[in-house]
Amino acid sequence: MTSQEQRYVHFVSSIDNLNDAWRILQLIKESGDSPLVGPAFMFALIEYAKPYKHSKDDVMCSHRLDSQRVPVEHMDLHAKIIDFRDT
Repeated sequence: MTSQEQRYVHFVSSIDNLNDAWRILQLIKESGDSPLVGPAFMFALIEYAKPYKHSKDDVMCSHRLDSQRVPVEHMDLHAKIIDFRDT
């Protein structure tokens, strides 16, 4: 696979991760008092953070989304989620 193809695959995977995080958060919103809300919320945060962390392919090329695309008004929350994911 070419470098451009690898970047495309990472981009598409990133979209899937962000959409999964959104879907999980929507399900949490609808679920109320389920005992799975806590673990599901943590999983949603992990799914959100995945595209912004380094992802290495089989030839060790590093891919990640640039945080510059995060709106300024959400940058603090974005940083907190990334920090949470790292702990």
